[in-house]
Amino acid sequence: MKKILILLAFFSPLALNAYYGDVQNFIIDENTICLNAPAVASKSYISEVSKVSKNAIWQAEISLSFSPTSSNYLKWYIMADSANVNASSSAYYLMFGGTKRTIGFYCQKNGKSTLVHEENEKLLDNSFNKIYVTLKRLESDDWLIEYTLNDTLTNASEFYSDEVNYSSYLGWHCVYTKTRSKAFCFANSKVTGDKLSAARLPKKGELVINEILFNPKDDGVDFLEILNLSDTIFDLSFCMLGNRKQTYPLPTFLLYPDSCVAITKDPEI
Repeated sequence: MKKILILLAFFSPLALNAYYGDVQNFIIDENTICLNAPAVASKSYISEVSKVSKNAIWQAEISLSFSPTSSNYLKWYIMADSANVNASSSAYYLMFGGTKRTIGFYCQKNGKSTLVHEENEKLLDNSFNKIYVTLKRLESDDWLIEYTLNDTLTNASEFYSDEVNYSSYLGWHCVYTKTRSKAFCFANSKVTGDKLSAARLPKKGELVINEILFNPKDDGVDFLEILNLSDTIFDLSFCMLGNRKQTYPLPTFLLYPDSCVAITKDPEI
């Protein structure tokens, strides 16, 4: 079960360009992010808030100064439910590399990735690969991927997928050997589109108060936990907490099935 903390009293919108993950392993400029990790075989990721889900366009310029393989590859998570994008229980991503050295589109559910669409084998079989990528998702859940490789090869492909409909983050997950720890760059990343909220309001018994502390000691704080017992994602901004005297709106937050969220003033609780 996932447990998450919301700071109700001091909630404010997240600042733009706030990154999560192995930020120390990346060089971040205004329009470019480059891996700059220690020269050891490892993995590094960097992510940011993104709730764009449908009628959407994702664009990026990706530079890989090597031919990606199963030991050196990139996952570009365009939709993910966790800041640690590779650990997401619900996500879509583009993979650059792998045993076929190509571009693949994957759906990730509960730790398992399923290939939805794949470009030609050995597409990225070059010592240097510069890829301009545009990925579009229509309201109908039809997808279009367009790319230009090394300023010469241009292609477009269509496919369908409707498995993932909500997003909280997007990010980059790099897997590399010690000689490729500075060989990944992403530039001019842009995202536009609709931000989906919950499909419906919760019914009685689907969201419950799982735990509550309403009369703490002098050095304590009030808190409560809300648990989602349903199989539906709910947007808490459509819900309110209240007592006989007052009601309190909740911030925008997607609470996933079998997950709970703690609401409190104190981030150390």
